[in-house]
Amino acid sequence: MNITLSPIQLAVVTASALLAAAIGVLATLRRGHWLVTMLFSSAFLSMAAFQAGTLGILHAEGAASARVWATYLAGASALASWLWLCLSVVLARPQPIQHLRQAVAYLALALVGCVTLFFVAGTRYVVSRVHGLGSEAMILPMPPSTIIASEPRPCSAAWARST
Repeated sequence: MNITLSPIQLAVVTASALLAAAIGVLATLRRGHWLVTMLFSSAFLSMAAFQAGTLGILHAEGAASARVWATYLAGASALASWLWLCLSVVLARPQPIQHLRQAVAYLALALVGCVTLFFVAGTRYVVSRVHGLGSEAMILPMPPSTIIASEPRPCSAAWARST
């Protein structure tokens, strides 16, 4: 399937990404309740980050640069998921600070996991390669069978035959 984007469509997506980033920055700088500020700024900044990554893949001149943008998208997704997890702990709660204090151990563990996923996103186990360019680019992850299955070790093969 060949999807070709016109320059006007690319310009609209670029303008949308810039507008989302500007709204996110303005929401961060605005005065008001901290929870509303975090909610709106994180939503718009996450949307801008994902649109920028998609535009990066569409404008990539080679498979290597497209893979860099795909890795960026995977890393941004991991960090955005932690931010939304934190916000879900305090959203619509009567005493958000108290709930945040109670969940700090779980959120710290989740942060370690998301930061680990952010750094693992650059390995070949998450984004194996990118096939094609522009609108025909396909992000190919490492198949789960190659991650899970490994070559049998001699000691385990001998053990399997003896049982």
